[in-house]
Amino acid sequence: MAYSVTEQLRVSNSSLVIHVNGNFHSEGGLGTPEHLRLYRAGTRTLIVTIIPAKSDSPFDANSLKGLGDFVIITGSVPAVQ
Repeated sequence: MAYSVTEQLRVSNSSLVIHVNGNFHSEGGLGTPEHLRLYRAGTRTLIVTIIPAKSDSPFDANSLKGLGDFVIITGSVPAVQ
């Protein structure tokens, strides 16, 4: 994923690339952003992490720190019966 982004930026240095992936691939700046820094140091990134609310626990902002530059909390996911 990071290699493809790097190649697009190589072709057009002024490109704005929006890459959408599951949170496993970018949460905490790891995965794709981490590899992008290795392939093309200095590339600016912005990580938006989207996670479902935990319906069985109170909101805890501290538990969200480091997940991304922005964290969006969606409605909770109902339990599977």
